[in-house]
Amino acid sequence: MYGINLNSATPLRLEPDHRSEMVSQVLFGERFLFEDRRNHFCKITNERDQYSGWMDEKAITEISEQENRELAEQMSYYAVTPLAEAFDLITRCVIRIPAGSVLPHCDTIGKFSLHEKKFQIHRDFILPESELSREGLELTAFAFINTPYLWGGKTVLGMDCSGFVQLVFGLHGIRLPRDAGDQAETGIPIALNDLASGDLVFFRNETGRVVHVGIALENQHIIHASGRVKIDFLDEQGIYSEEYRDYTHQYPFGRRMAVSS
Repeated sequence: MYGINLNSATPLRLEPDHRSEMVSQVLFGERFLFEDRRNHFCKITNERDQYSGWMDEKAITEISEQENRELAEQMSYYAVTPLAEAFDLITRCVIRIPAGSVLPHCDTIGKFSLHEKKFQIHRDFILPESELSREGLELTAFAFINTPYLWGGKTVLGMDCSGFVQLVFGLHGIRLPRDAGDQAETGIPIALNDLASGDLVFFRNETGRVVHVGIALENQHIIHASGRVKIDFLDEQGIYSEEYRDYTHQYPFGRRMAVSS
């Protein structure tokens, strides 16, 4: 059984309970596969990043296997502005959709349809998947400065460190896993003294587990989500925060995703 998210961003929880922690979000237009059903929740796997969790069944729109296949084959547009408004042409209501939302069946003037619904969005807020460029990644990251930290979040209203990285790279046509530990297995190793803008920098705890990730910038700086999306100083010891006058993350190592200029 298949489904699609027609809400702005629906929580994905660790357990089938509203009190359970949010581990991720499913963005508008993302499709998923049903795995299980319990306590009015459905366990789903997001088809875009293969991440699994529990979603409130009331938030789910079921689609057929044929519709899922047709949507997968359709070239999609993506919302590329941090938060955009899409106008529902049937209900005459507005839905606010975050960057990274998927808009299939979209035409050149911003009209698109999803599961018998029809929408209109400003053409400047979207790009077709074929035009997602690997250039300008740094500027995309800057667009989310001061976004508050939210565990499991991946929108401008709140995001965690790996959600921030996944979203920014996704807006440049590069799909990354959801969690920092899995992201650390992608790309190629890069020495810290060879980092370039757009490289990923990961940080371990004392046991060696990857616990944080950010995006390297020029002149030994890094943009990352910690408290909020912000820019800090980076050296071989880790991230130094001028705000706290101390190192907040240590034991760094770099990975390159072949996007640096």
